[in-house]
Amino acid sequence: MILGMRIPEFPRFDMTTITEAEMSHGHEAHNHDEDERFENNSHQHSFDHGGVISSGILITTSRILTTCDSVGFFTGSKVTLYALEKVNVMAGSVKSTGEGGQFRTPSNSNVHPLCYFSSTVSNILFNYGVYEFNESFDSLVHPDTGIPVIQPIQTEFKNRHDMETSLFNLRTEGIVECSAAAWGNQKKEFEGRGMPDHFQRFAPILQATSMKIVDYPECIEATCEYFDECHLNIWESGFICAKAQQGGPCKEDRAAPLICGGEVFGLHVYALRCATRGFPRHFLRIDLAFDYVFGITNQGNAVAGVKIFGPLLIALYFHDIYSTHTAYIIT
Repeated sequence: MILGMRIPEFPRFDMTTITEAEMSHGHEAHNHDEDERFENNSHQHSFDHGGVISSGILITTSRILTTCDSVGFFTGSKVTLYALEKVNVMAGSVKSTGEGGQFRTPSNSNVHPLCYFSSTVSNILFNYGVYEFNESFDSLVHPDTGIPVIQPIQTEFKNRHDMETSLFNLRTEGIVECSAAAWGNQKKEFEGRGMPDHFQRFAPILQATSMKIVDYPECIEATCEYFDECHLNIWESGFICAKAQQGGPCKEDRAAPLICGGEVFGLHVYALRCATRGFPRHFLRIDLAFDYVFGITNQGNAVAGVKIFGPLLIALYFHDIYSTHTAYIIT
């Protein structure tokens, strides 16, 4: 079973419970060339953990873009709900060549077998992950209204110039409300101990968080002070900086979508100084995330059937901690 919380507008959200029986009907027509490319770069690995809570962007009716950290953290109770073999995970790292170019290469790490640990490797731009389900979400309808649960909220992407213009307006005008989504559980015992709004790791409660876009000088100063050096060129690498005015996102909220004025702008990719509420968080621009992983947005056009269907906050529970799944590497 997948617990999906789709958020049309913050802080309102609908909760959909998707059972294994519901997932047994309907198949999405995939891009066969892309599927063949995935299959030619397959890698198998056995995980020895039990489940994962993650967030990300639903980009087709069966595929979720998230971070490699998210697909790599398998923790929690073992529950026999959804067969692991029905979920493929594509994962890897986007590295900078140091000459303005990027390339993708997998590697071993203590976070995920196909990812680097971003905060300790200076040339890592983005550790990505993609959940791909064998069946589609598009046949799911609300039990009361009969309206499809999943509907596109964006079918075109801003090109880089338009995205930079929009971000400049967000930073300078400061009138558009931005929000992020994060998993957290408010616990009284955390009060006064530095945790933003008493968030608890991997809790099953979704928190909508008010975010404020931070200008780059403030973001760079805070980041460089934390690392004692500046190994990230934040502007050129395509990061948006935003800080929580209340709540998270915090340490375990990687891939939280950043939404401003009803539009998806980025994914939370760096979890720095979790306990400090005002510390700027790094969100990778959504146009560059697609460009890095799929290579499709240079002209601002969606190709290969990729659309933004909206944020999807998912809880996946895998029944066999020793199951082997296939991780496809995008190269």
